[in-house]
Amino acid sequence: MADILMVLISTTLILMIYTILYRENPAFRFGEHLLVGATVGHAIVYGVFQVRDLAWRKLQTGILTGDLVGIAYIIPIILGVLIYFQFSSKYRYISRVSIALMLAVGLSLSIRGLMSVNVIGQIKGAVNPITNIEGLVYMIGVICVLLYFVYEKRASDIVGPLPKIGRYLLMLTMGAYFANSIMGRLSIVIGTLNELLVAPAWYLIPVALLIVVADAMIRRKSV
Repeated sequence: MADILMVLISTTLILMIYTILYRENPAFRFGEHLLVGATVGHAIVYGVFQVRDLAWRKLQTGILTGDLVGIAYIIPIILGVLIYFQFSSKYRYISRVSIALMLAVGLSLSIRGLMSVNVIGQIKGAVNPITNIEGLVYMIGVICVLLYFVYEKRASDIVGPLPKIGRYLLMLTMGAYFANSIMGRLSIVIGTLNELLVAPAWYLIPVALLIVVADAMIRRKSV
């Protein structure tokens, strides 16, 4: 009984979200607000548990055992508390210390990852020995894209259509990325449809259609 109730609730929420295909309506807004509220609530609870498990408990253990590594967790706890001075107009400048450190660490980690993967990794892939047709196509693609990006006007007089080929390769790559993102979204849609088109979930579909038709007729008469 509990499983059937959960299926009916999830189906109702899915149909409420899909009503945006008809028009903006209170059912969609309720489902939207419920989704946002549940997401924010989950993030807050998850953050509290993260602070408890990753910082507070380790600090307590360090204090009880005399471990300096555990006691050092007082530093990120203090920095986290300092961020809340952002809500004070008088002492807001104190929060800049934590925000600056957080941004600096995040940027440094991101730059290191980007450099190793997108720059160094690409260079290593481009200079590998050509042992098959894939390596040859990869090398030609890298050269054409670099000519288009860096030396388009000057290279066009020397190498002819290679910069234009680089442009087409970029368009194909961006199209592939876009298609991949669309496929990911479609997989979500297919998953929801698989949940809708099984009993007892699909019993709610005619009910939703009748409500939409009734709303459309009422709006037509009022106009």
